[in-house]
Amino acid sequence: MISERFVSYLEQSIRENWLQTALTDYKGESFKYADVATQIELLHKLFLDAGIKPQDKIAVIGKNSSRWGILYLSIVSYGAIVVPVLPDFKPDDLREIIQHSDASCLFMDEGIFQKFDITRHNDIKGIISISDFQLLHSGHESFSVAFNEFKLAASAKISKETSEGFKLPEIPNDQLAVISYTSGTSGFIKGVMLEHNSLAANIRYAQRNMPLNAGDRIVSFLPLAHAFGCAFEFLFPFTLGCSITILTRTPTPQIIMAAFQEIKPSLILSVPLVIEKSSRNSYCLS
Repeated sequence: MISERFVSYLEQSIRENWLQTALTDYKGESFKYADVATQIELLHKLFLDAGIKPQDKIAVIGKNSSRWGILYLSIVSYGAIVVPVLPDFKPDDLREIIQHSDASCLFMDEGIFQKFDITRHNDIKGIISISDFQLLHSGHESFSVAFNEFKLAASAKISKETSEGFKLPEIPNDQLAVISYTSGTSGFIKGVMLEHNSLAANIRYAQRNMPLNAGDRIVSFLPLAHAFGCAFEFLFPFTLGCSITILTRTPTPQIIMAAFQEIKPSLILSVPLVIEKSSRNSYCLS
């Protein structure tokens, strides 16, 4: 029987679905479960070499993508705390979130970084691009050294043909995993703290009640920085061994329906706003 630790769900799915496709950017790059494992191992070493400790905070600020997902998995399975941030927050709100969360390392879309005033964040160890894992800023020489080692290892690393030897750290479920910031509709933006227990509970519920199986295809178009989209369009299908196609562009009804027609997902999750927009445009989500 599988351990109900959140990280155990990830480890088992990666090992059992090693050569299957895990994450794909719509019309873009793709990663097998073995590739995800390789990236996790490389990022864990980067965190360790850069002096990032378990329960340190790492912010991920950008649009949905396969690499966004890989970062999320790598951070929480290392034992650090991921701070997922929507890419459309205003600069002042973004600054407040980073300061309030005490994030020491940032992964960021380059377009956001170009508008980011790094001089107001002296405690940041480093900033790395989400799209290609290139260094955008280093606040300490030790981070630059760690990043150079990471790039050298990444250029030489080849995914193993089998899952033998792949293992994630044993992280208890009572540890903090995520700080998720709300949109601040009733005041200033608030950080909601989610333990590994919360992530594991969502996965258990979905595995028992939602009709998906290993190998099924799903289209992820809800914001991954929101708890609902992250839990049920990403983490849950990933733990089953599904193939997840991620829309990296604004999910207009036209783009969503084109992706549905091409990929033919086994399960569709949505929210009222998307359904309303689709209805006004005479599209059907069934």
